[in-house]
Amino acid sequence: MGRIHRYRTALSRRHRSGGFGIHSPFAFNFVLNVLRERLPYYAYDELLSLRSLVAASVKKYKRHPAVISSKNAKMLFRITNYFKPHCTLQVGIDYGIATAATLLPDSHSTCILHATHASRFVLAQQVLQPFEQRITTHALLAEALDSFASQIAAIGQQPFVVVNSIDNDNDLLALRKQIFDWFDSCDEAVVIIRNIDTSRRMKLLWNEVKQHLPHGHSYTNEKLAVVVARRNLPLQHFLLWF
Repeated sequence: MGRIHRYRTALSRRHRSGGFGIHSPFAFNFVLNVLRERLPYYAYDELLSLRSLVAASVKKYKRHPAVISSKNAKMLFRITNYFKPHCTLQVGIDYGIATAATLLPDSHSTCILHATHASRFVLAQQVLQPFEQRITTHALLAEALDSFASQIAAIGQQPFVVVNSIDNDNDLLALRKQIFDWFDSCDEAVVIIRNIDTSRRMKLLWNEVKQHLPHGHSYTNEKLAVVVARRNLPLQHFLLWF
């Protein structure tokens, strides 16, 4: 049903992704110059080299989850580069490529990482070895959330979160509660939710986050969603092609 719906909305999503019908100056700039930017960035070569290393290894094993696409890895880099967080929270490890994408924009930035998949973490350790001094890893989501909350409070930063995967329903409930709290208490919170077309928990999180969003924008191609919960932005949802 999801794939059929994406086919039905493809033309309207592509039309709007060109900026047509987008009246918000923030959204117009974000869609055209961040989500759909096609010019090369300085760190793309390093990021894609890391992805190629993982893809070559994963290709040998049929049951391993898919590696993040080159397009989405570069987009994560651009989004991080745009908001410039000093510390990011990553939920789920995704072989380390998504984590690298959020650390490459700023050589002084750090990451709080929630990672439990040992089989993927072996590959991720290779990918993230150049960044290991900047990453704090927690096996328990509650510990990762507490660590991230303390870190951003200490440096005065708004939340910036990338959700790659969710291991169980209890983690889903805990993460949802924390995101809702940020929406209600922070001037801005950026939440990126991946794999909403392939994971029941990720899709459920996205649907509930979208319903709860009190202000700001959401952008989705129905595979990945970017939420910018900024108080000075009116509530708008954009269904796009990116």
